[in-house]
Amino acid sequence: NKFDAFQLNGAAYVSNEFRMSSKLRSILGLRVEKFNLYYTGKNSQQDLFLNNELLIDKLDLFPTANLIYEVNENASFRVAYYKTTARPSFKEASIAEIYDPLEDITFNGNINIKPSYIDNIDIRYENYGENAQMFAVSAFYKRFKDPIELSFVKASTSNITPLNLGDANVYGVEFELRKNLGFINGFDVFDININASLIEAFQKFSDDELELREKGLRT
Repeated sequence: NKFDAFQLNGAAYVSNEFRMSSKLRSILGLRVEKFNLYYTGKNSQQDLFLNNELLIDKLDLFPTANLIYEVNENASFRVAYYKTTARPSFKEASIAEIYDPLEDITFNGNINIKPSYIDNIDIRYENYGENAQMFAVSAFYKRFKDPIELSFVKASTSNITPLNLGDANVYGVEFELRKNLGFINGFDVFDININASLIEAFQKFSDDELELREKGLRT
């Protein structure tokens, strides 16, 4: 359960704003990242040894685009797209076998784990008032390619391992309000802040986990 690992991550980005009309403007950008993950370690049976192995070698492009339509000087409508990533941790990208005596579960690293990539789309209406008051409502969608999730193998449900489980989708809406209570006599020094979201997410189990869960269902 001991190993050495290190990451190298170099990045550069460019971004610029373009005024397309008196009410419409765009902000376009591109980020470039070079990511390497190196690993040295062996499994508990001592039969697999990796010495300074390059497990992940990626050159990624992450574009971003924002369109802002100014309804008036206090209100705007935004549409945004951007691409992001979620990379595995050192423990996930390993051949380490770590036993948890409290849960009676063994974590097994996965040297074949891949980074996840996420496409994000946001739509937002926002209205700003005096003294930093604001109202906004948003809708968003996220598509995950190769999301990293903990699962188990059919041979032993007490052994968990990180896996790339196909694709996943997340939908949501968000409501934000920041309002001064000055319209109530004597309450002008108080503000009310509300931020609420409703999120729906979908992802499939691994084949092994789905089969074992179905077998374990009650009649």
